[in-house]
Amino acid sequence: MLIMAAQEEFVKLLTAHRSMLYAMAYSICRKHDDAETIVQDASITMWEKFSEFEPGTSFGKWSRAFLYRTAMNHVRAVRRLPLACDPDVMESLSAGYESMSGVFRDDRLIDTLNTCIDELPATDKGVLHLRFQQEKDCASLAGVLKKSVHAVEVILYRIRKRLELCIRTKLQTQDSST
Repeated sequence: MLIMAAQEEFVKLLTAHRSMLYAMAYSICRKHDDAETIVQDASITMWEKFSEFEPGTSFGKWSRAFLYRTAMNHVRAVRRLPLACDPDVMESLSAGYESMSGVFRDDRLIDTLNTCIDELPATDKGVLHLRFQQEKDCASLAGVLKKSVHAVEVILYRIRKRLELCIRTKLQTQDSST
C-alpha cells in the first residue's frame, strides 16, 4: 500500500511539472522527439530515485536536476544534437524555470485552455490536432487543408486569438466569482 501511495504522489508531481520539464528539454535539444525521449528517460530515473526525494522540498528543482543530467548525457551520446546553449546558460535557464514554476503548475490555466479548446468548432480542433499533436508545420498543413501557407498562418492566428480571448474571459469570470 505504501508503494502505491508513493507511486500516486510521484505521478501527481511529475504530471504537474511535465510541461516545464518538456520545455527545458526542448530548449536544450531543439527537437520534439529528442525532448520527449529526454523527459521519458529522466522520468524513469526520477522514479528509481523517488525514495530519495524529501517531501516538502521543491520537486521542480529536484526534477530539473535529473532532467539536466539526462539531457547532457543524451546530447553527448548522440553527438548530432547541437547544444542550444552552453552549460552556464543552462544553469541560468534552470533558475528561470524555477521562478516560473507556478505558471506551469497552474491547473486552472490548463483546465481553462482545455475547456476553450473543447468549445472550438470541429474544424479548428482538427487544425490544432494536426499542428500540435501530429507536429505538422504550416507547409504540411497547407497541403492537407488545400490552402496556401499564408491562409494556414491566418487560420492558426485566428484560432490562437479565439483561445486567448476565451481564456481571458473565463479566468476573469472565475476571479470575479471567487
